[in-house]
Amino acid sequence: MRPTALIALTLLFTTALHGMKFARASGFYITQVGGPDSGPTEANPSAVFWNPAALGGDPTPAAMLDASYFFRTSSYTRSHEYFQDQNTGEWLLRDSATSRKASLSNRFPFPFAGFSHPAGEGVFGIGAYAPFGSSSEWDDPNGAQKYFSTESTLTHYYVTPAYAHPLTEHAFVGFGFSYVRAFLDSTAHADIAATLTGGKPESQDVDAIRHLDNLAGNAFSGILGVFFNYDSWRFGASFTTPTSVESKGVFSLTPDGSFLCRRVGCRTGDGGIILDPTPSEADRIQPLLAGVTAKYTLPASLKSSFDYYPTSKLRTRLYMEWVDWSSFDAIRLETFDRRHNLIPERQVSEQQFQDAFGVRLGFKYAYTDRVSPFLGGSFDSNAIPDSWLTPATFDSNKMAATLGADVKVAEDLSVKAAFVQVLYGDRTVDLNESLQKPAAPGKYTNAVSFLNVGIIYRFGRAVDPEEAPASESAPTLQPEGPLP
Repeated sequence: MRPTALIALTLLFTTALHGMKFARASGFYITQVGGPDSGPTEANPSAVFWNPAALGGDPTPAAMLDASYFFRTSSYTRSHEYFQDQNTGEWLLRDSATSRKASLSNRFPFPFAGFSHPAGEGVFGIGAYAPFGSSSEWDDPNGAQKYFSTESTLTHYYVTPAYAHPLTEHAFVGFGFSYVRAFLDSTAHADIAATLTGGKPESQDVDAIRHLDNLAGNAFSGILGVFFNYDSWRFGASFTTPTSVESKGVFSLTPDGSFLCRRVGCRTGDGGIILDPTPSEADRIQPLLAGVTAKYTLPASLKSSFDYYPTSKLRTRLYMEWVDWSSFDAIRLETFDRRHNLIPERQVSEQQFQDAFGVRLGFKYAYTDRVSPFLGGSFDSNAIPDSWLTPATFDSNKMAATLGADVKVAEDLSVKAAFVQVLYGDRTVDLNESLQKPAAPGKYTNAVSFLNVGIIYRFGRAVDPEEAPASESAPTLQPEGPLP
């Protein structure tokens, strides 16, 4: 490896891993690593995420740094309240004339760094990125959403080495293996009325603050792919395995409602007991602590892409994706070293997602030798049924529009920039339709837009004349294709 390549690789990974501690995904919208125009036929280092076989499409050593900056606005409006049945004493939901609205407006970066280099007959690549996750920080922590989320982060950092091997001059197979570092941090109000009799559900009197404190764990996944590269068309497809995640951290529960404190006695740091806390005294209450293990499964996915070049200047791309979100059925919590019976021994946060699919059509045109604008549109189906929708997990059928361009700044340096607007359909969950506990009826709105900028530097020719294979039967690897 050339010294310049080694220096560039070191800088790229240092930058990406430093920035990834701020990385978030938008809701359950999966990021498009390498930009919104990427896919399983993209022959650059982003192939470690999309399709490792596509690394074989360009053996030129390359380094890539890519980042998307997301803008997200969401709201949840609820017009329901609890009342007590006079005959049974059971608390029931009914419509309310008073509406409560919660909003959030979040911004966050999403980096990727990758490197590829010839290795024997094939091409090796490695990438660092964060493709799965969710994040939310609500403007009012005591808003209508407070029993589902006030602030939360579910993030997964991937480091993926991959390899593409030629079968013929035009066909490649590839595989990759990912190390996954998972983090879960979540804060929400807990409604203890179901645990202690006599309290009205969703009342401040029976509230506690539940915090899953920076749960962390390791996991692994794999990816397999095929890639076919011809003059007028390309095809690529890949399968990513499901990922079983187990993370450990601290579970804390801080009671701050007067009804609850009178029952259990809220203790302060100096050994005192508060029975009827005022808002200013709530910060003095010591949390109840336990260790906790969280278990869940990230979905498998199947991706495919077909590129066709009607002319040497125009590329059309059809991309399709299926994601096994039904495997992400629940987050299961098991506590240990409990110091109070209010902390549950086991807790299941059911998700009950359904499989989702997406389709994208894009066009790219070589306007000049250096500038290639592109545009596209996509549709992604909803992964969350009405009965399981909550303010912590927004999703709906959504459409997205993309506009961007590739610019060849120098012989070995290219820059890509794009803007994407994602339009989510509004959703309304009717009273008694929600199966979540507590129930989550109401109106949901969500909108996401993001900017993407990527840089690719290629380190000259793939093979020096002195390093050319001795065998004349060695496969001839093709460059990226007709477009610059």
